[in-house]
Amino acid sequence: MAADVGATALDLRGYSLMPGIVGMHNHLFYIVTPNLKTDWSFESPLLVPQMTFSAPRIYLAGGVTTMRTTGSVETLKSDIDAGKLPCPHIDVTGPYLEGATSYFIQMPHFKDAEDARQTVNYWADRGVTSFKAYMNITRERTQSGR
Repeated sequence: MAADVGATALDLRGYSLMPGIVGMHNHLFYIVTPNLKTDWSFESPLLVPQMTFSAPRIYLAGGVTTMRTTGSVETLKSDIDAGKLPCPHIDVTGPYLEGATSYFIQMPHFKDAEDARQTVNYWADRGVTSFKAYMNITRERTQSGR
């Protein structure tokens, strides 16, 4: 079989070839429950450490070439776009939108709709393309202009 000029032809007989996977619900963090007991109780607050180094590499190793995060505690988009981190193409979701109270200390807790509006605008201006309203949140706290 003749290859086009500049193309590389590979003889892959005996191999399997799979297209890249598009992940629609991917996390770049894990949940820490301090002093978890056998009855599933733990000390507050919950923490969500970001796996900045390992998570993107694990997704790539598993065949994920495009992904959508499902809420973030940090955004890596600028470093990924600059080629500083190996990662699938990422549609990054901004930090979770949370009400006045939360189990998670790292999530922004809104005082009112203006607070929510400013937070959404801040992250949208930095390339975030979607947001996830989490628990304990009301329409009054999150109505924004975007």
